[in-house]
Amino acid sequence: MISLLVLVLLVVVFSRAISIIGKDTICDALWSLYLRIAPPSPTLRTLRAKQTRARQVHAERAATSAKDEFARWAKLDREAGKLRTEIDVLQSSLVSSKTSFNGVLKVTLFALTTGAKLWLRFWYRKTPVFWVPPGVWPSYVYWFLAFSSAPRGSVSVSSWLFVVDWSVSLIEYLVTDIYKEFIITSKDSSSATSESESKTKQPEVPKSSEKIEEIKN
Repeated sequence: MISLLVLVLLVVVFSRAISIIGKDTICDALWSLYLRIAPPSPTLRTLRAKQTRARQVHAERAATSAKDEFARWAKLDREAGKLRTEIDVLQSSLVSSKTSFNGVLKVTLFALTTGAKLWLRFWYRKTPVFWVPPGVWPSYVYWFLAFSSAPRGSVSVSSWLFVVDWSVSLIEYLVTDIYKEFIITSKDSSSATSESESKTKQPEVPKSSEKIEEIKN
């Protein structure tokens, strides 16, 4: 069975990853994946058929002369307008389905992140995550580590959650800062290299005395 210490670490890292990626980005990616792997719904099948027919009608209308074949062109134009209206209705229906899908997914993500932290704090409030050596720190430090209901001399789930969350946030900040510095340094070095190459490729301008000698000769 997974230890409480590791469980808290996994929950915090997962929550931080969701926060970095963004719930909207995750919802959009999973919705696209769902449309690819799930059997197409009747609405989606109808929409794809209408879109295919709309492209065909558009091509036929473009190839038809409004002067010479006005009756056929007008018929195609009416069909194109009708198809546009039907496609708009079907797309609105799909948008409604996507909104419901995103709502369920966001509730699930909330339960797996914030909800999981709240559940850990409540369910394991009296369970020590690990014990600390006695007599090393002042008594108020032990009280804080055991907050709120863990045995004195141990680290509670609430304290461990705080420490891990703070540590993961600090690591994220350091990695982001190092990455930004690396990008800036790379851009500066590449621009300096391009400038030096452009200076090297510039043709040498002959001096005025050399020009005069060439003219005399």
